[in-house]
Amino acid sequence: MDCEITGNVNVPSAYIGLRILLVDHDTTSLLNITTILEEHSFKVTAIEQATIALSILREQIDQFDLVMVDVNMPEMN
Repeated sequence: MDCEITGNVNVPSAYIGLRILLVDHDTTSLLNITTILEEHSFKVTAIEQATIALSILREQIDQFDLVMVDVNMPEMN
């Protein structure tokens, strides 16, 4: 399914540069969401494997302002 977003989105200045850890096993979704977020000035670390994302989060918890995770991950839910 293709999706097109139209219109202007104004990101409040307080959120510009927000550091997001994005986790999704679906490569297409991961790339699309990353692209959209980066176009709106967010800094995205995109990870496909939940176990790797969890390891990164444990080691660098202060490096992210927000974690976005797919609810259905093959390795863990």
